[in-house]
Amino acid sequence: MMLCWGLHLLHALSWLLVMSTQRVTSNCGPGFKKGKSGCDPCPDGEFKSKSSSSSFCTICDNCGEGTTQTSPCTKTSNIICSCREGFTRRHRFACICDKGSGVDSTGKCVKCEDGFFNNGVDEKTTCQKQKDCGPYGVKVPGSATSDVTCYTATEGGPGQTPLVTASSSSPTLKKSTSAITLATAASMNQQLIHRVNSSTLPSWVTTQSKATPAPASHYYNGMVALLITSFFLTILCFTLIFKLAAGLCLNRFKKQIVRADTVCRKPVEESGDKSSSSLVSSTDSSQTFEDV
Repeated sequence: MMLCWGLHLLHALSWLLVMSTQRVTSNCGPGFKKGKSGCDPCPDGEFKSKSSSSSFCTICDNCGEGTTQTSPCTKTSNIICSCREGFTRRHRFACICDKGSGVDSTGKCVKCEDGFFNNGVDEKTTCQKQKDCGPYGVKVPGSATSDVTCYTATEGGPGQTPLVTASSSSPTLKKSTSAITLATAASMNQQLIHRVNSSTLPSWVTTQSKATPAPASHYYNGMVALLITSFFLTILCFTLIFKLAAGLCLNRFKKQIVRADTVCRKPVEESGDKSSSSLVSSTDSSQTFEDV
């Protein structure tokens, strides 16, 4: 019995040894892929770094922005990229020039000098000069990553008097500003009328320019009155047309009655000898009967 178990165990071990040997011999080494008749080398631009039974190789990568190629792609290894001077690695094949730095003429990423800034992240951006606030002055100083903020004309910088605008929150200031605006508009209107009067335009043009335009309510009332008048005139016209049509129909009806009455009357006795007449009135017949 023990001998039988020993034989079965030996057979299983030998089978495992054969299978593992076949599996090892069926793999292709680095730089080769499984082909129809054996192992074929990886084509150009592809690589395979480990032994396997795969029939495919991996496509080589390319170095991205902000990087330089350190080692080319081979049959057994991928390309190796390194960041350019001053750049920060974003991922394996790309590097960036961070905010506060810019790319100089040599392609290096350097820190922005005083008075310059850069808030972008790119391999091509350069440091920009900060704006000049002029007489208004700097409200918020700039930095290597942001531009300066200047005072506006309405705010007024150091030593500047802020301008008064109509958006002030004081009601008295709003009223005074409105009054000044209206006075200025009235003055300009008077000057325009004076210029028109002093020109060579006809008198009727000058008179019309001096006339005060009617308020909008007058135009509205006039429009309402015009609509009401038009409505009543329309009703009157329809009434007259109806009466005229009714009169014409009544006259035609009367004529038809007269014609019908004429047709229904008794025949008129013909002139001449009564004995030769084909029609004798009922009165003559009665008179003849009495004579007899």
